[in-house]
Amino acid sequence: MPRLMFPLLACLCACESVLSIEEATVDPALDQAQAPCQRYCDLVTENCQGHDAVYTSKDVCLSLCGSMPPGEPGMTSGHSVQCRLHAAELAPAEPSFYCPGAGPGGNGVCGENCESFCQLVALVCSGENAGYADEEACFSDCTAVSDLGTFSIDPAPRGAMIQCRLYHLTNATFEPDRHCSHALGASPCK
Repeated sequence: MPRLMFPLLACLCACESVLSIEEATVDPALDQAQAPCQRYCDLVTENCQGHDAVYTSKDVCLSLCGSMPPGEPGMTSGHSVQCRLHAAELAPAEPSFYCPGAGPGGNGVCGENCESFCQLVALVCSGENAGYADEEACFSDCTAVSDLGTFSIDPAPRGAMIQCRLYHLTNATFEPDRHCSHALGASPCK
């Protein structure tokens, strides 16, 4: 070993003892909880691009994913991260079908759009940005708007439709003051 390496190693060892630096470990429970969202968002942003894109960025996906029920591994239906992960895995085979299912509303593949929207909007748009007294009021309002039967952010949806509300709900995870009112039905979603 070169002579220069010994002083460097001695310095590192001394710093560890002075600063009480211990070997870093990852909490396995935390890692297990984040792993499905990380995998899902990696796949959905990789496999659903262009006209099939369902999130404006991977960060937006990760932020919303934390509000979704995790579900059980292997789920192929129901409002959950695991179902959306499954749809994102299948997206390359038929993106026009699987990408909307992997998206925030589930599009009938991973939950119904209004069901998913109402569960998520209560978590994302809360406090000063809350808009519904309860899930029943949300569902009543949501089912009164159009549902295109698909979902894409390209182009950004506009008008009295659930797709517009889902688009703004996903972006509300980063900018609730700007997007929650749109997700709740204000212009451009009216």
